Amino acid sequence: MAAQASELRRGNAIRLNGELFIVVDTTHVKPGKGPAYLQGKLRNVANGTIRDHRFRMTESVERVFTESKSCTFSYRSGSNIVFLDNESYEEHILPEETVGNAIRFFEEGESLDLNFADGELLGVKYPEYVTRVVANTMHDVKAVKATNQVKPATLDTGVEIGVPIFIKEGEKIRISCETGKYHERVK
Repeated sequence: MAAQASELRRGNAIRLNGELFIVVDTTHVKPGKGPAYLQGKLRNVANGTIRDHRFRMTESVERVFTESKSCTFSYRSGSNIVFLDNESYEEHILPEETVGNAIRFFEEGESLDLNFADGELLGVKYPEYVTRVVANTMHDVKAVKATNQVKPATLDTGVEIGVPIFIKEGEKIRISCETGKYHERVK
């Protein structure tokens, strides 16, 4: 399916020079002189390398249709993460670099979506936010009149993040999978 480069977004799968790539990041650039262009970071699905590519805004790009399958985060095996397909019970193995840092917010046995294009496994499609329980945090933090104060908190997955000073142990919080930062308290 052909699309203009200006329509490319993070997570899109494209075929460039016969190779399958995932768009990791895009930046619209309008230099003072010359036409606007789209600067993209692309991850090669075959070997995992990341490269920069400059697209003219009107350039035609071949987008690849992707499908998502619900899979269970099964276990870690060395530097790989193993997922189990919920329908066919087939194992899918991805290197930690491909899975990304957001996997640290999930426990074994939880369901996540895996993306596939042309039968090839592309990576994990994380939800925008994940809800976790604060397992441990400091109790007595004196409030200063400064805004946006944070204190360290350990989540039920063992990950440590910064949370506002009003968060207490046992509370549920929502975390952004993309940034890994506190988003809001869950009631």
